[in-house]
Amino acid sequence: MLEPAFFPFIFSLCSIQNSMDLKTAIHIIEVDEGASEEEELAAWQWLLDEGHVWRLQGRYGRTAVQLIEAGVLRWNQSQD
Repeated sequence: MLEPAFFPFIFSLCSIQNSMDLKTAIHIIEVDEGASEEEELAAWQWLLDEGHVWRLQGRYGRTAVQLIEAGVLRWNQSQD
């Protein structure tokens, strides 16, 4: 069960992800040094949710697996 203090973080991730596209996600991860950790995690989560991490360079998939194993990203395997 998620702690109540975690809910604002989830809601802000959802709002960031609603404005995400492939170009924006890659830009946040690769280029935007001013991006917050929250924005970077939202970009990774969006790439995972859309299945892009498995179609991009291998490092994206490897990093996503590490973030999933660390409990940072959530992966619903049935959607891929």
